[in-house]
Formats: sequence, structure tokens, C-alpha cells
Amino acid sequence: MQNLLQTIMRKFYLSLQLFIGVITLSDRAILTVSDNDNFIKLGGMIQLLIDNGKIRFDINRSATDRADLKVSSKLLGLARNVN
Repeated sequence: MQNLLQTIMRKFYLSLQLFIGVITLSDRAILTVSDNDNFIKLGGMIQLLIDNGKIRFDINRSATDRADLKVSSKLLGLARNVN
């Protein structure tokens, strides 16, 4: 039971650190990329994931716009999802 609690607390702590980092960088022209499951929901710009054995990515367009970063139409076309 203690190992489960430690695992849950570790994941919570890492998610909290990630959230703080994303918030800190959200209005700066710095591209943020992660493979964290909740990265886009936390305000990250590009989330990497494995889909059918291939590396794919999602783009959070509102986050890139907020940081005044331009995403090429070619990159948007390759993305699995654009939010």
C-alpha cells in the first residue's frame, strides 16, 4: 500500500512541477515539448506520444499563438491533433 501511495505522490509531484513550468513559460517565445500524458491539457505546446508503434504528436495551437510562435502549415498537417 505504501508503494502505491508513493507512486501516486511522485506522479502528482511531477505533474505539479510540469504545470508550474508550463505556466512560467506560457507567455514567452519558448517552444515547450513533452511526452507527459497531460501536457496539452496543462498548456504545453507539443505533446509527443506513441500511436500504433509510431511516434506522433499533438499541437496546442492556442498555446503557440499565446507565445507568438508561428507553426508552419506543414507541421500542422503532420500533427495527429491540433487544438
